[in-house]
Amino acid sequence: ITVHAPQIVIAGATTMGRTLMPYVAVRTHAGLTADCTELGIEEGTGNLLQTRPAIGGNILATIRTPDHRPQMATVRPRSARPLPPDQSRKGTIVQVPFDPTWDDRRVEVLGIRRPDDEQTSIEEADVVVSGGRGLKKRDNFVLVEELAHQLGAQVGASRDAVDRGWARYPHQVGLSGKTISPRLYLALGISGAVQHLAGIKTAGCIVAINSDEGANLLNIADFAIVGDLFAIVPEILRRLEQRSKS
Repeated sequence: ITVHAPQIVIAGATTMGRTLMPYVAVRTHAGLTADCTELGIEEGTGNLLQTRPAIGGNILATIRTPDHRPQMATVRPRSARPLPPDQSRKGTIVQVPFDPTWDDRRVEVLGIRRPDDEQTSIEEADVVVSGGRGLKKRDNFVLVEELAHQLGAQVGASRDAVDRGWARYPHQVGLSGKTISPRLYLALGISGAVQHLAGIKTAGCIVAINSDEGANLLNIADFAIVGDLFAIVPEILRRLEQRSKS
């Protein structure tokens, strides 16, 4: 960074990025906006517009760094869809030599292992089935788990469902949880708060089941089913089971 003096430095908001970038920001006397969900460039100034959740994920704040360079940010993986390739634009890859003597670690990483029930996280899943407040109680959340099992999917949950203790935090979808990009996302009894919608904006196909026809999620879903999920989901499970036997 000192040699090339870039205007902008961006890294993924992964475990490594969240660990490394604050250290780099301190060393370069730069600001850092962490965990961004959207980036843009301000016309006329070239300032990086860095949008991230704030106040527990209840609002989205857009931050500028007008006085210091480089402008630094970490970005949530899967928070935006890739743009179509533009062959007219060319980038330059600069190989930076690494001196192994810089890596003076006093901690040796022996390995990384997820808990047995989370071998595939919802961030990596192709299909996610999520449940929300519309399930009414913890005992009914089994519908989400059964449907996920039948589809070979991962279980997700709204913040409300997690706060009520129906699912654990690693399954929470939204700004205050995980940003996901599955090929198929099924939402059972989720109204669709802005924070939740921001966590699924790059999903391929969204299917929503809700008895409230005014639910926000129904408006953006590719397939919206207005009805009683306690009648609809068991019927889906029955047909999936029949199909698996045929």
